[in-house]
Amino acid sequence: MKMIRQTAATKMAKACRPVTTAPVQEFIQAVCVIVFAMFSFTPSFCQAPKGFNYQTVLRDASGNARAAASVEITLSILQGSASGTSLYSETHSTITDKMGIINLVAGSKVTMLKYA
Repeated sequence: MKMIRQTAATKMAKACRPVTTAPVQEFIQAVCVIVFAMFSFTPSFCQAPKGFNYQTVLRDASGNARAAASVEITLSILQGSASGTSLYSETHSTITDKMGIINLVAGSKVTMLKYA
């Protein structure tokens, strides 16, 4: 009987051989393709928000809160500076609470956008 001596290099070569078989590799590739496809198409299901919440306190010239006051607030997006052309504008009619606070959802009104 002949004994074959295994050198350290032979042991290392056997340890480095791929252990996976062809069907397992194909399965892994298929899973990777499916995961990639899921993440690629995810942005198409996203939706823009209907608006953002805006809260403020209304005060008179003396600094006192205007409780239970009926107010009309106009929100505008201006081009360039505070005196620039209005690109978007919406008006909200609301009533302040007992502490002078109003809550609005900016962007919730249906208006026409103006492009410069």
